[in-house]
Amino acid sequence: SKIISCSYCGVAVHKRIGYCKKKFYVIHNGIYIEKKYNKNYGELLNKNVINIASIGRNSPQKNRNYFLKILDILAKFRPIKGIIIGRDINSSLELKLIKKKTIYPLILKDSVSDIEKIFSDIDILLITSVFGEGCPNILIEAMQYGVLVISTDVGDSKYILNNERLIIPLNNSLEAAEKIIKVFNKNDLESIVSNCYKRGKTLFCEDIMVKRY
Repeated sequence: SKIISCSYCGVAVHKRIGYCKKKFYVIHNGIYIEKKYNKNYGELLNKNVINIASIGRNSPQKNRNYFLKILDILAKFRPIKGIIIGRDINSSLELKLIKKKTIYPLILKDSVSDIEKIFSDIDILLITSVFGEGCPNILIEAMQYGVLVISTDVGDSKYILNNERLIIPLNNSLEAAEKIIKVFNKNDLESIVSNCYKRGKTLFCEDIMVKRY
């Protein structure tokens, strides 16, 4: 018999608490998305405002304070707009207070049913989770929509993205912002996003998941 895990990090966690590693079989989440947004990332720096989003429920796991600290630094270099979307976001008094103090526009939204509209509006999905992620569906969805994703090294995010330049540290907002700015300025940004899109469609699609089962 086998134990199915959706992530390598999940296997590692269970191995540490005594499970037999040989019993595990990793099948990452697979998603089917028909549509792709053809964003022109070659012109990203020419945009009047870069839209940077954090998507997920209101939880310490998502590390929203870190997300906002990074945006505070980025806003000193160029115009940005921050977007936080997820369950109970508008119930957060802390986020509402922070919104009043930011030097850039900050949009707070509860969960939305039309995630396609969100992906069409944003330029970057910034994942700042500090723990608890296995195989983040939102990361794979963004890749398959052709959205640039930058993430902390949480769960299997590093394996899924497969690009060290898109991985930021867990607790250093200055270093994270500097790394993001370098990504902005890369001549091969279009290629980076295209490679992530192809990887998402190839390795994390619904058909592959079903076949592995």
